[in-house]
Amino acid sequence: MIYKTVDPSSLRLDPRELSARMSIPVGAEGEYFASGYEALCSAASPGYVIRRIRIERDGDAIRIGRIKTESRALGKVIGEASECCLMVATLGVQVDRLILKRAEISPAEAFIIDALADAMAEALCDLAESEVSEAVGGRFSPGYADLELGVGAEIVALTEADKRLGIRLTESGLMVPKKSVSAIIPIKKR
Repeated sequence: MIYKTVDPSSLRLDPRELSARMSIPVGAEGEYFASGYEALCSAASPGYVIRRIRIERDGDAIRIGRIKTESRALGKVIGEASECCLMVATLGVQVDRLILKRAEISPAEAFIIDALADAMAEALCDLAESEVSEAVGGRFSPGYADLELGVGAEIVALTEADKRLGIRLTESGLMVPKKSVSAIIPIKKR
């Protein structure tokens, strides 16, 4: 199992990711971005955990540890892989608090910080995924296509992200802190 914390200022935000989140042209950032980024870096405590685990198949069912799903989309991404990595990454609960606090003062600034946090979470996931040198097909998250959202709870449990990163899930299966991601990363067949 891999567990790491990351300096938020070391995460390189993709300008295209940020412009897509903001619906603005690349390079159109202004002074709000600089102050929002500074506030975000002060609040964020990025970290991730990765666990390598076997994939088993039983007909149409895919079993990864105690996760059992018949997701066709996941099956296509996994292909013939016999192993995968389960990943959970988060920016931490202080980012949620920062966005809520700023929303009371300036909804526009809260919107910008929220978009910056989305881009930072994506950069954190990219960094975590780079730990898996044999990764194929990219990460696949619960709630995407036909993969049940409830699979996220199992990924959190199997990676101990609740203990290591402070992740918890709501009754509906959403992760708290909000800027958190769980995913399955297929590994090349040996």
